[in-house]
This record gives sequence, C-alpha cells and structure tokens, in this order.
Amino acid sequence: MIELNQTASILLYINIVLLGTFSMYFAYRYHFMSKVFIIATICIFAIPAMFRYDVGIDYVQYIPVVKLIGNNSSLSRALMFTYKEPTLGVIFYYASSIFKNIRVGFSVYALATQFLFILSCWKYRKIVKPYISVFMYGCLYYYETYNTFRQALAIAIVIWGLEYIFKKKYAQYLICVAIATSFHYSALISLVLLFYFNSSKNGKQKTVFKSYVVPTVCALFITQLIPLVQYIPIVSVYAKNYIREYSFTSIFTAGTILEVYITLGYIYYRRKSKVLKTINTVQEAVLDKAFYCHELFYVLGFLLGDVQRIGEYFFVPYIFSVALMCSTNSINRWKVPAGKLIGFSYAALILLSQVVQGYFGIMPYKFWMP
Repeated sequence: MIELNQTASILLYINIVLLGTFSMYFAYRYHFMSKVFIIATICIFAIPAMFRYDVGIDYVQYIPVVKLIGNNSSLSRALMFTYKEPTLGVIFYYASSIFKNIRVGFSVYALATQFLFILSCWKYRKIVKPYISVFMYGCLYYYETYNTFRQALAIAIVIWGLEYIFKKKYAQYLICVAIATSFHYSALISLVLLFYFNSSKNGKQKTVFKSYVVPTVCALFITQLIPLVQYIPIVSVYAKNYIREYSFTSIFTAGTILEVYITLGYIYYRRKSKVLKTINTVQEAVLDKAFYCHELFYVLGFLLGDVQRIGEYFFVPYIFSVALMCSTNSINRWKVPAGKLIGFSYAALILLSQVVQGYFGIMPYKFWMP
C-alpha cells in the first residue's frame, strides 16, 4: 500500500478529470480514433478507482462485511449476508475464492461503474458534447463513486438504460432497473423515471415559474410540515430515526449558495438560449425535469437524509443538464458565453471543494498493488 500526501492527492484528483476530459475531446474530434480514446478515458477514470486502498467512507465500512462473505465455504452461504442485493455476495465471494483478495471485488465494482458512466457520456453525444459531459461527471459525481460504490453502479446501469425511455422501449428499461436493483435496492425508485420522464409527450416546456419556482417552494413548505409527523403517536417512533434537525445556519452553507447560483444560471440559460431548438424535444424535457427534481430533493434532504440518496437517480441526468448549459453559444448582447461561464465555474468550485476538504473520505489517496 502506498499513500500520497495531501498535495499529491489533490493534483492526482484534478488531473484525472482534466486528462479524462481531453481524452474524450479527442475521441469526439477524431472519429477514426474514437474507440482508442474512449478506452483511454475509461482507463483514466477506472484505474485510480480500481486500485484505491481504503479510500471512501463506505469502502472502509464494508471491509468487515465482505470479509465475512469471502470466508464462507459456499456461494449459497455467502448470499445469506446479501439476500436483498445478491450481486454483492456473488462478486466478493468469487473475488475471494478465485483471486484470494476481497479488494478485487471493489475493483470489479469500480471498473463496471466507470465503464458504464463514460460510455453513457459517449452514448448521449447527440444531446450533449461528450467531453463536456465527462468533465461534469468528473467534477460533480466521480469522487462520490469512491464512497457509495454499490449505489453508484446501480445508478450507472439506470443512466445507461435511460435511452430506452427516449425510444419508448420500456421492457428494456425495466430489465436495466431489475439488474440495478440487484446491486442496490434503491434503484427501484428509478421506476418513477419511467412515468415521470415520459409524461411530456411532445416535450412542450412549462414556464420557468412552473418548472423551478413552484417545486422549490413546495419543497420548502414540505420541510416545515415534516417535523409535525413526530407528534403523530403511531409514526413518531419511526420518524425520529429519519427526520433531521436543522437550523438556518445549517442550510445557509457554501454548498447551498452554489446550488442557488447554478439554479439561477440554468433558469437564465433556459430563457435566453436558442441552442435547445436543435435538440430532440423529448430529451430536452427529460433534462429539464432532471434539473429541477434534483433541486427539489436537495431541499428535502435538509430534513430527510435518505431522500438525498434517492435523489441521486435524478442527479446524474442533472449533470447532463449542466453540461448542456455549457454547450450553448453566446446568449447575451455582450457576446459572453454565460452558460459556459456559469456551468464550468460551478463544476470547478464543486471539484475543488471536494478534493481540498476531502469529501466522501477520499483524502489522502492510497493505492494497493495486486
């Protein structure tokens, strides 16, 4: 095991995102070499994730569990520990029995997750430029996959299958959801996407007021009502386990300021930009809904911690929304690329805050050699 110091870890994390972005740009720019650069992009993101050592909060917490799985003499006994999410038992059982190293199981999760996310960025290149999608993914979500590795793979599978909603191939999407659920049961919430994202038949856009202001105000109103549940005798015992206490100071944080910043920027972009007229209307509607649903879950998450985990299934499509905003041309009379300025600055600030403050237990970076 080799451990990097803080400065080296920060440089590594930033360069992963930059190198991955440039690699995907070359894949998009030079079509005859696209496969080579796509593979390179996957490797850039996958290798650090595969060979990390005790990096990520969930990673450390799962070590005792996966050791129990690996120590079982048969697969059926191993599955007794993970009957709700059987793939966890299967992957770590064979990682232990074949490779004699449970950390190989974490590497399998990491490789599959990065493979699906990067290919999804390429897959949806007709909607958003793939290198911008990769940059946004690297800044906004990549390092969270170091932490919630099971849910991250489930989300990657759902995002890969999102195209089936666009094409109205609902059976294939349900198969993707079933597979994702075997990795993390929270993937069942993605069934909502089937009905919610499909509700705008012609992609006709609602007004900014209906799309953003109303959901956010409703979320704020709900956060005031939720604490009252604690006074209902039947559910009060259970409510205390899920409802958070919060104050104005706990809400008014740097993260909240950034969310307000990107939300106002996106509203401005949607009102002024003309680039969306060239985009398939159904896909446009999906990205819009993903954006304001993420914001709604963000607000509700102040009181209900588990709601934030559920909201992750809206967060990755939300990343494509921000990437789309960065694909726009100049949208004001001073010819300033406002969409790019807002989107890229937001993503860069999130990335810097993650690596400098060590969110998700990613600092310092440590890696192991097989």
